[in-house]
Amino acid sequence: MPEQNPSTIQLPSPPSPQKEEPVVIFTMPESYRHGAVVQAHIPSLAKKVSPPVVPAAPQKAQTIPPKKSPSTPLLKKKSLVSPWVLLAGGIFILALAIAGGILYLNRPTSTPMVTKPPVEQVFPPADTVTDFEDTNPSEEVDVPPADVFEIEAVPGQDADSDGLSNVEERLLYGTDVSLPDTDRDGFLDGNEVFHGYTPNGLSPSTLRETATVKVFDWQDGGLSILIPKGWTIKEEEGLVRFGATTGEWFLFQKVSKTFEESVIAKDENQYEMTTKQGYRALMSENQQTVIFEVGSQVYELEYDVGIKGTLDYVQTFYMTLNTLFPL
Repeated sequence: MPEQNPSTIQLPSPPSPQKEEPVVIFTMPESYRHGAVVQAHIPSLAKKVSPPVVPAAPQKAQTIPPKKSPSTPLLKKKSLVSPWVLLAGGIFILALAIAGGILYLNRPTSTPMVTKPPVEQVFPPADTVTDFEDTNPSEEVDVPPADVFEIEAVPGQDADSDGLSNVEERLLYGTDVSLPDTDRDGFLDGNEVFHGYTPNGLSPSTLRETATVKVFDWQDGGLSILIPKGWTIKEEEGLVRFGATTGEWFLFQKVSKTFEESVIAKDENQYEMTTKQGYRALMSENQQTVIFEVGSQVYELEYDVGIKGTLDYVQTFYMTLNTLFPL
């Protein structure tokens, strides 16, 4: 009998581990029980995960040059129209254009029809009976006759705005129509003529000292009048006319009324003035009629433009008035 050590206790060796096998459990659906087909359910095992696949480096794409299409030589199409035909057609079109232009220029111009306004007939008023008695039956009313040819005149052209019209500068005084002060003495040409001085000479030369004007002594009227040289003179009883070469007239006549009794016919806007010799005068608004008094005699000076309709001698008209003297 072997010797045993009481302090050592022998333990049984542990059982070797057994490989676990999956347990198969058979179940039966409810519909297959009691004699139906037996079906086994095997639990699924965990899938083995494979390591991730690293993609390869991308390769450069090769560029394939496009294939060149074989060049096909262009074929010239033969023109079906002859150059002579084109030339003839162009000449024909040009001839048509010229003929059309000639017809257009020679077309008759149509005259617009003018419709005259209806003439309104005015009947004279019927005779009325008044209750008052005429206290002055023998007194006559001085009514001037109406001038059916009277037109409203406009100032003549004055290129340099010096007061003288172009007609006065060229025909009477020989001044420059483009220079307001022809003799450069510091005074406008029109202002010098207005006061009786020459606009084309050294100051203080007056018009009486030049050959531009002439003196006419009106014996019947008792006045010494300065008028442009070359104007015609027509004298009648109680009046005298001075005619310009362009058709205008200056008319002087004696007035039998006093200055206070004298009025300018058909002009409500009259104003008083004094001539350069100190005579009082009454001027019409259109500057074509003047009534003035020298001593005890009253005169009327009228500017008749005739059929021209332009006032080309306004400053000469004032000059004649400002330079007259009694005889």
